Amino acid sequence: MPENNDESTAFLRQRRDLFVISAILLLIPIAEIKSTGNFSLPLLGIAMSIGKPQILMQALWIMWIYWYFRCFQSYKNLSRDFVSEGFHSCINKYIYYEFDKEYKKITPGILKRYADSKDININELSIQNSTPSNLTWEYASRKIHFTFTPLITRSVNNEILHNYKKSETLQLGWASNLWIRTRAALDLIFTKLEFTEYYFPFIFGLLPIIHKVYTQIIRF
Repeated sequence: MPENNDESTAFLRQRRDLFVISAILLLIPIAEIKSTGNFSLPLLGIAMSIGKPQILMQALWIMWIYWYFRCFQSYKNLSRDFVSEGFHSCINKYIYYEFDKEYKKITPGILKRYADSKDININELSIQNSTPSNLTWEYASRKIHFTFTPLITRSVNNEILHNYKKSETLQLGWASNLWIRTRAALDLIFTKLEFTEYYFPFIFGLLPIIHKVYTQIIRF
């Protein structure tokens, strides 16, 4: 993430503050840190009594609310959605991987349809380009639709007689779509920086609340 502009610097600062306050609120109950009401720093000659230590916890939670909100604002004010860009990059990789597998399966059918339409011996036909030209894809009704143009070559005795280009379509169902998105999400979480840079701070920031709710539930 670039750190040479104001919006990125603001997000980094708010993210750091959110990490700090969340870590404090999480460690206090886990480590069972309790105030005795007295506070002293002998090296500095400072000693004081805290009459209402519970106020300190309330103040920490108010600070947590403020920094969580500020971190969210800073994230929304970024000019680019880095997480979305990273996710779509992963989706593209797996979409084209799935297309390559399906393309090899449908190649015989493409050749047969073309041979039947032209009344040509199918053994004279072959597809030259392993990745077809004009390949595009779009989402529709939770399915992935591909449009592409394979290069079909007719040859006899190793002599090329003609090259044909014919637009074709291919559809991947919702199961393939779900599988692609699942792999893309896992790829984003475990191999890309975008998730830990932008989403993990908000997840970590929720841990104090999750721990507090969990401890209240197990008490009953």
